[in-house]
Amino acid sequence: MMRHHPLQIPSGWLVAQNHFMDVAPAETLEGDRLDFPFVEDILQLRNDHLRMTLDLGWYPDGDPNGSFRLLLIQWDAPPNHSDMPKRSITTKRNGIEYTYALQPVLLGDAWSDPLVDFSSTDQNEVVAQINDTLAEVAQGRLGSQ
Repeated sequence: MMRHHPLQIPSGWLVAQNHFMDVAPAETLEGDRLDFPFVEDILQLRNDHLRMTLDLGWYPDGDPNGSFRLLLIQWDAPPNHSDMPKRSITTKRNGIEYTYALQPVLLGDAWSDPLVDFSSTDQNEVVAQINDTLAEVAQGRLGSQ
């Protein structure tokens, strides 16, 4: 059974998506591709008060030679969202059907100029970086608050 990584998330952060599971890439290898949860959209935390988004994905999606990429962005104003004709998608993995509510993509320069841009193949390093980043934000050492 896959379990989520334990994270230290301070108050004020909304967990928009969490598929950050404590599972090794080798355990999900199917042929020459990694299966769930090694996808581009693994974890997204949002703090509307601080105008920040913490985003974790596996890049390239499903590639055994890929790595985790963690970004922390801060937007200047209420985010400019892309148009979204679909509200959700449904997929089936390992016989279980998952339905995901789609979140609008934030458009603009925030994604091209992140406050934190961290990559690693080591899940423990990623957990530590997430916890350290959130702690630094909470202490006012990261971002304009």
